[in-house]
Amino acid sequence: MSDDELPLLIHGLHNFLSIWSIFFDALFLLCVYEILTSIALFIIFPRVIPLGTDAIVVAIEGPCRLLPVRSCYACYSVLLNGIGMFNIQTTSCFLFRYKISSIRQTISYNTMLVIPAVIFTAILNFGIDPREILDPLLIKHVPQYDLVTKALGGITDPLHSPALPSIVWINVTASQCFFLNVWAGLSIRRSLDRNSNSFSSRTQKVHREFLSVCVY
Repeated sequence: MSDDELPLLIHGLHNFLSIWSIFFDALFLLCVYEILTSIALFIIFPRVIPLGTDAIVVAIEGPCRLLPVRSCYACYSVLLNGIGMFNIQTTSCFLFRYKISSIRQTISYNTMLVIPAVIFTAILNFGIDPREILDPLLIKHVPQYDLVTKALGGITDPLHSPALPSIVWINVTASQCFFLNVWAGLSIRRSLDRNSNSFSSRTQKVHREFLSVCVY
């Protein structure tokens, strides 16, 4: 290798490592989201009980029952916002296919994604109401449910609750994956309908059952 080729090699290596460091930064943050969400999913088994416009109640099962209700609800907040951040981070990783000017820009972008997750997790946890308020609503709407021994958390009057921005945030971030699943399912169905003559009746039945789960 000549002395003239060494600077070119160093420059090329710098560009190569810069690209991989950008992807590493994105994947590292994505892994952090996934780890926190997985831990929350492992220790809490939530059962959502909608009570119309009066309240949204979460009955908590799993190892999280050994913790105070406030801590369990905090884990549930992390779980919901972790799923939302996973959807957003997946979208951002898709955008990283295009040219990015610097690593600092990527880190700043990922930091901007973290901020709303932290804020909305705190807001959702702040909006929890005590069991004394939830019990009369449960007796009114679902008296057949036996929730005496369950750890309960919930939000009363969700349309006017301070947790409403967090609820909207979670549903909006999840909507893109929902519509993507519907679009993909419909596309697969059209493709299978066009080629249904080449499949056996048993295979067609399996396809119909699969699509009914994806789309309907």
